Amino acid sequence: MKGATNNPHGRPKGRPNRLTREMREVMGSVVEGNAERIQVLFDEIANEDPARAVELWLRMASFVIPKPSPLTPEQTEDTVVDSIEITIREDNFEKKVN
Repeated sequence: MKGATNNPHGRPKGRPNRLTREMREVMGSVVEGNAERIQVLFDEIANEDPARAVELWLRMASFVIPKPSPLTPEQTEDTVVDSIEITIREDNFEKKVN
C-alpha cells in the first residue's frame, strides 16, 4: 500500500530530510556571507537591464515568500473590483489614470 511504512515513528510529513536540512543551512550561510556582494551584482544588473533585475528578484523571492493557494469559488464570490488607480511617475511628472 502506497505511503505505508514499517516505521511508525519515522520522519513526520512536511519535515525535510537530513540532507535537505543540511543543504539549506549551507546555502543560507553562503547567501548570508555574500549578501553585500550579491547586492552589488544585483545593482549592476539593474543598471544594465532593469527588466532582468525584476525577473531575478521575483525568482529569488519565490524561495522565501510562499506562493498563495488558489481561491475557492466561495472565496471569489464577494470579490468585486470597482476601480483601479494607476500612478505613472516619470522625471518628477505624475499622471493618474483611472
